[in-house]
Amino acid sequence: MNSWDTQASCDLRSTVYEEPPQLVFLTYIARSGSTFLAHQLDSLRDVNVSLEAALPDGFVLPEFEISNVSALDGLIDALYGRRGLFSDSVDAQMAKFRYWGIDENVLRSRLMAEEWPVSFPRLLRVALDLHFVGRPAPMSVYKMGSCLGKWDTLHALFPEAKVLFIKRDPRAIYASQK
Repeated sequence: MNSWDTQASCDLRSTVYEEPPQLVFLTYIARSGSTFLAHQLDSLRDVNVSLEAALPDGFVLPEFEISNVSALDGLIDALYGRRGLFSDSVDAQMAKFRYWGIDENVLRSRLMAEEWPVSFPRLLRVALDLHFVGRPAPMSVYKMGSCLGKWDTLHALFPEAKVLFIKRDPRAIYASQK
């Protein structure tokens, strides 16, 4: 069952949607106000915004795919902060995924049920589906900064996705740091 098939009873988001949510990437330049914008968007009834986490993706690692159970187990260990797969900084960003509130056994089961190999687009859709379960909305926003300057790759991986790019006047950044 997908999150868009589930009827929520906890808030105003009680609509059942027939189609998968529109995927939107919120990408940004550091200190541009992306966290503020993400909170504002997430307060809207028809929009769900993910917490920020650096999933291993097709932007940084174009060859990324899960091709066997061992690779899946290694990915899950990295996502939940038990072992590193990449550089320390990437692993630290990936470990933020544990705050998405997804039970790792449920994630593993859902990914095992996918057609193999599992690519980044499928990994992201499964993770967003599980993260937003019980909160259906016609739009899912994935907040990430790693696709800056990789628009062709983004479009190739997610031809149906929209991109929301945010930057801030450098003078405003400087003034806010005083």
